Amino acid sequence: MSDIIKKNNAIAAYLGGPQALKALFLSGLTDEEFYIMSAEDLMFHRSWDWMMPVWKKVRLDISSREDQIAMFYAMSKALDDVDLEKLHSLVSMYCINWCNQKQIKL
Repeated sequence: MSDIIKKNNAIAAYLGGPQALKALFLSGLTDEEFYIMSAEDLMFHRSWDWMMPVWKKVRLDISSREDQIAMFYAMSKALDDVDLEKLHSLVSMYCINWCNQKQIKL
């Protein structure tokens, strides 16, 4: 599995899985169209429209945690710099760690 696919799968799991993705991003698809999608179709690394709901959820999770303050500021800087690649990298790192803590296999 490529690194991007692993990162995007971790983000998808963090958001709540397939049904959450459908509700957030893909509500216009029929169930049949949705279920034939693959991991390569996830666009968190290419689209601000996909990244912003993730950022909103991550921001709520980490903004009040002292042990995550450096991560919060790094993500905020990437956002201020309009650096989608950096924000994706940081957010996906957070999501991969979250998946590991929840014992979610990627």
